[in-house]
Amino acid sequence: MSSPPPPTHVILFYKYVPLSPSPSLMSSYRSLHLSLASALGLRGRLLLGQSTQEGVNGTFSGAYAALCCYAAALGAPLAAVDPDDPLPAVTAHLSAAVDATLLPDLLPALSPHLPALRAWFSSLRAFHARDPEPFEAFEVPFGEFKWSVNTTEPRREIFPDCYIKVVKEIVGSGGLLSSVPLPATSQGYLTPSEFHAAVAAYNADPSGPTALVDCRNGKEVAIGSFRQALDPKTKTFHEFPRWVDANAGAGGSLDGKKKVLMYCTGGIRCEKASAYVRSKLPEDAEVFHLKGGIHRYLEEFGDRGLFEGKNFVFDSRQGVGETGESEKASVVVGRCGYCAAPWDTFTAGCVCTVCREQVLCCDACKPGRREFHCKDHFELRDCYFTDLSVFSPDELRGQKDGLELQLEKISVGKAFKSRRRTLLKQVAKIGATLEAGVLNPGAAAKCRSCGKAPEDCDGKCWGYFGPNTHAGPAVDSAAREGGEKKKRKLVEKLVRKNNQATTLAKERKAAAAVEEIESKGLGAPLSSFRLPPPNSSVRIPPPIVRTLECETKGKWVGKRVTDMIRAEFYGCKDDAKNRDMIRAGVIRVNGEAVEEGRLLMQGDVTSRTVHWHEPPMHVPAGQAKLDVREVALPGGAGKVYCVNKPCTVPTHPAGQYLANSLTLIAEAELGLPTKSLHPTHRLDKCTSGLVVLADDARTRTLMQQRIEGGHADKTYVAMVRGDWRSKFGGGEEVEVNEKVWRRDPVECFSLVDDRGKDSLSYFRFVAYDKEEGGSVLLCFPKTGRGHQLRCHLKHVGFPIVGDELYGGGKGGGAVGGEVEEEEVVRLVEQVGRGGAAGEGEGGEVRKFCDLCEGGARAAFQGTQLLQGGAAIALHSYQYRVRFQGMAEEGGGRADDVDVLFDTPLPKFALKHEAAISDIMKQREGAGGGE
Repeated sequence: MSSPPPPTHVILFYKYVPLSPSPSLMSSYRSLHLSLASALGLRGRLLLGQSTQEGVNGTFSGAYAALCCYAAALGAPLAAVDPDDPLPAVTAHLSAAVDATLLPDLLPALSPHLPALRAWFSSLRAFHARDPEPFEAFEVPFGEFKWSVNTTEPRREIFPDCYIKVVKEIVGSGGLLSSVPLPATSQGYLTPSEFHAAVAAYNADPSGPTALVDCRNGKEVAIGSFRQALDPKTKTFHEFPRWVDANAGAGGSLDGKKKVLMYCTGGIRCEKASAYVRSKLPEDAEVFHLKGGIHRYLEEFGDRGLFEGKNFVFDSRQGVGETGESEKASVVVGRCGYCAAPWDTFTAGCVCTVCREQVLCCDACKPGRREFHCKDHFELRDCYFTDLSVFSPDELRGQKDGLELQLEKISVGKAFKSRRRTLLKQVAKIGATLEAGVLNPGAAAKCRSCGKAPEDCDGKCWGYFGPNTHAGPAVDSAAREGGEKKKRKLVEKLVRKNNQATTLAKERKAAAAVEEIESKGLGAPLSSFRLPPPNSSVRIPPPIVRTLECETKGKWVGKRVTDMIRAEFYGCKDDAKNRDMIRAGVIRVNGEAVEEGRLLMQGDVTSRTVHWHEPPMHVPAGQAKLDVREVALPGGAGKVYCVNKPCTVPTHPAGQYLANSLTLIAEAELGLPTKSLHPTHRLDKCTSGLVVLADDARTRTLMQQRIEGGHADKTYVAMVRGDWRSKFGGGEEVEVNEKVWRRDPVECFSLVDDRGKDSLSYFRFVAYDKEEGGSVLLCFPKTGRGHQLRCHLKHVGFPIVGDELYGGGKGGGAVGGEVEEEEVVRLVEQVGRGGAAGEGEGGEVRKFCDLCEGGARAAFQGTQLLQGGAAIALHSYQYRVRFQGMAEEGGGRADDVDVLFDTPLPKFALKHEAAISDIMKQREGAGGGE
């Protein structure tokens, strides 16, 4: 009987040290490491940072003697080694570091590796002898290597090959942490014993002044962690800095913490992450991290420690935990993502088919499951699959319907932009697959990496299990047989064609919108469409004839056109009227008249010709132009336009508003191309004040990232009902930290509710206005929920004047955005019925026009007719936005720059300008008043 193979050992190490930014030098340096590791028979991964701010990060497996030689090659001082005979120096280095009981077996085993060591030291000395020297030679002390033994059963290699790569960052943060200086990475170390004591103290009072932060990703936390640690729930380390930004400020998980404890697998992520956290917290906050990470902690404490579960490792073992009969060894922290049974083993092939994140799936749930879905994409488990060829046409159409239902749920909001793109691509792929017709319903499931049947795939084709995974998945030649490669290419071609057609359709639609606006004169300055004095405060564009289109969604395929019209078209709830419009040819399908029983097909475009009337908007009497100011961003990052938006004006065309929208008016006054301006943040139609517009995508994105990323201090001015001092006094800021829940997305109504999102606002009393019976406040929202200030003020019993939706009553003289209802109705009907617009072709559609047939009240809601709630006493006053300093020559980064975007005070606050100025100066001196 043959003896079992000797165990392989594993080392894990890193060092932040200046290397070279030169690609050619780093390529040469990589070759030295690759030659050494290959000659020693090592497998694993090594990342070399092409930067003066990075270093080395590696993990290798192999024979114990070979790994000791590698550690000595990196740790022995180069000047002390004779390249022709390195063995004495290597022996001395190891003798001083290795346990004396191991030396008798180790030292004789070094001799076979002498040629590899000789070649390494000779080449390394020649490399550093260049003039100028590429970078200063460095050593990695033996004690910095973390050791473990491969205990997998049956014994297998945990790395498929030896992979060494030159990278920008040795721990990828998407560049967000690349500017952290090297000296900042070595601060705040705690030994495992010190960290153990600190965590024990934290566990005794987890709500106290200390925070315990797990810097690892969600899948790592899922199988093991320190109890009660904060989990940022990230998928990649790129997301961690954003989590810090969101939680270091007021109301965040790190707000007010005097001590922050951090940990990760081996310590490398905490080096830069702790420096970043330190830069975001007040100077008196202490930030510490576990030196050597969980690996060193488990070496010292084992099952006596406070860590529970397995330590995730980046090799095919996936997780390393306690073994034996101890109580800790039996603890399973992880849970199956499908049945929630205890399970903490990641296996090859169990990856999310949407994002390729690893999924915990127990043995009982795997059989019969074609593909897997992670927690973030679990709701797509019945409609999103990579291999579509195994489904029938009906099943694919059902998947498409499911995807379109998911798209409806996330149809609004920048937060879902990436998800919408992913689902739209899958919808296009399904459409292309149906068109190609290359289907094999009921075929057996295949591994998505190698194409083999599950029973034939050994799992070594994916991720850490597969050879040279970074070069792309290996595809077995058997998967290409039977024309599958040809079919796959056909589907890919059709997907590209579908995507190109979608892009062209969007471009044509955008061009048609611009042509309509320009040909009908809708893009006009503020002075246009204004009625003569004394009614010059009302702006009413004349009616036009428009054709609105709607492409058939998957859920309407095979359904009657009348059913779709009632559900999808605005103002079409009357079935009898809809049938009349179909008979009159006002509603068409693909440009042709149809019968009311017409069944819709995929790709059908239903159109409706309408007599279009816009709701009026209120303009302050005497104002002929918008108040617009151009502001240059720092570092040549572009320019933006600060606009003082009147209340009752939407920021961009939406719903029934087109000509009466801020962006179209601003474009006309600035002489910019139609539909070139885009808002960088939200502002409600009923609210006045600052709107920052950008005329190019890059500048718009930059502004959105700064504002949404918590780098903007926002100030609003409001007048609320009642005397604020009666409840809160008049000297201190009042904090309202209550969740805001959007109860009705259609009607845009929110309320304070535990089902909502965390929302934080501060309020400061300015003055009491006896004439209006209200208090003027400065408002400082720290989060950006819809209707946050309005909701918070209603919650504390002081609704905003004029905000009927939230109990603020009519606005009166404080707001000035409301006009006598009968007068507005008269003007709207005068413009809507009196002009020549709408004659000819419009003569037929007038029969179905709500305004022409039933008057202004039949066409518009009260707020659209400038009545209660159309204008509220809330004004966006200032945004102070911080921009990151530009990189400087020779490394480093300039100081951050604050840019102030502001508008004049509103009418209701003008008399209190001096008091407001004093408060703003006080806040600025106090660092924002938090």
